[in-house]
Amino acid sequence: MKKLLIICTLICQTAAVFAQSPNITSGIKALEAKQYDEALEYFNKAIIDEPTASLGYYFRACVYYEKSDLLRAMSDVNTVITIGNESEKVEKASGFYLRALIYLQLNDSAKAMADYGSAIKTYDSDPDFYAGRAQLYYEKKQYEKSIADYQSVLGLDGSAELAYAGLARNSLALNKYDEAIVYSLFAFDVNPQNDVNRELFLSCAEKNTAFAISRMDILTKEVPENDMWWFYKGFFEQNNAEYRNAIETYTKLLTITQNPNPMVLSHRAFCYYKSALYEIAIAEYDKFLTDEWMDADDFGFRADAKRLIGNFKGAVKDFSQAITLEPNEAWFYYRRGWVYDEFLHNSKVGMNDYNKAIEINPYYAYTYLHRGKLYKNVLKDTQKAKADFETILKLDTELNEEGNCRHYALLELGRETEAIEWMNKILEKYPNEGNYYDAACMYSAMNKTQDAQKYITLSFENGYKDITHISKDNDLDNVRQNPQFKSVLAKWTKIIETENKREIKKYSNNGTKL
Repeated sequence: MKKLLIICTLICQTAAVFAQSPNITSGIKALEAKQYDEALEYFNKAIIDEPTASLGYYFRACVYYEKSDLLRAMSDVNTVITIGNESEKVEKASGFYLRALIYLQLNDSAKAMADYGSAIKTYDSDPDFYAGRAQLYYEKKQYEKSIADYQSVLGLDGSAELAYAGLARNSLALNKYDEAIVYSLFAFDVNPQNDVNRELFLSCAEKNTAFAISRMDILTKEVPENDMWWFYKGFFEQNNAEYRNAIETYTKLLTITQNPNPMVLSHRAFCYYKSALYEIAIAEYDKFLTDEWMDADDFGFRADAKRLIGNFKGAVKDFSQAITLEPNEAWFYYRRGWVYDEFLHNSKVGMNDYNKAIEINPYYAYTYLHRGKLYKNVLKDTQKAKADFETILKLDTELNEEGNCRHYALLELGRETEAIEWMNKILEKYPNEGNYYDAACMYSAMNKTQDAQKYITLSFENGYKDITHISKDNDLDNVRQNPQFKSVLAKWTKIIETENKREIKKYSNNGTKL
């Protein structure tokens, strides 16, 4: 809370007094303008005029507090509390409140808590008093008490975004994610321009994306003209890997706004890319990547889409543009190095890019994997290759939903049994299409055709659609010509190509020309 907010309630409650106290009125104006020395002069005069009235002492304490002169502030606020009579409840309660803030500055939370309680007991109609104590309860992890105080705030001010945000944080701490999403949504709805509210809303939504989407479904039905809810519906669907649903939502948003917003087009293009609809993704990126919109990530994703359709020179050009815009992003160097190394067979330039990526980010395991393979298979430097694979074992120690690399390093180091054990753990915890695909690649590298066939089938059955990548992935070269494996690929290629043609026809109506 901004320090000057501590005077707001008092200003409202004592407006009649101000009309009779020109020094108080002028002092408050100076205080609000942060003209502290001038404010002190006015409040000093007010105290001289009325030495037994608490108002001058209170506001002078505010000035001292703003100037971080806590000793003088404490002295004046103690006077307010001591001389405040029955008719000065607001001033006395505000004194307790201000003293609580002073104690917090002095790292005495116990006395601050006591003063918050005294402020509420003296005058129980100011939401700031409850809000201050609620925050302190939250910091002490006394979440239920914090929730009760924030509910009291709402009882006094039903639109208090601070209370909704506080309830969201407490619910989040109690792992009540659905409640956290609802409360953070209220706070965000009250003031969508507040970045803190927005970040709280997004952090709560991450905990249960499906529930967040359901709330957006309700809001887009209740207020279909509100483009903000359509955007967040698409955004949450995108984060939940519901890419084709997100495409539909972003398309609806663009229809409502009648505005080809580059940010929305960027999100929709990314969803096309993640849906393995690379041609339409590239066409979408082409629509908005202009001198007016130069985003490194967009160039990077368009580059990767070009890589996946075999346009390797185009991929290099886009990765290079991404690097120009964001020269400290390791992923762009890693990905460009991969194109040079594996597809354009320029191992020297590929190695330079891998080295640069590792220099920027020495913790990304996949760069070491590709550099290690380059050392091993092309440069025949087994010692450096081994060092890279062993680095992966130090970096990749946890099971992840995607992007696992440890099993490949174990395989390259000749530790097949451990590689299989690690992959089994991954699949037990995260049985998704990407990890099934990695398992197929691993077993292909082991020349275990039946296992590779089993896992590539499971990958397709769980939603894998990237037949373009499969056709070019050298990790599958060992089994690609096996009749049974070819049959599985042919079957699913036909299914996915048919589906993609239908989707491309549908999406071409979204205004993206192929």
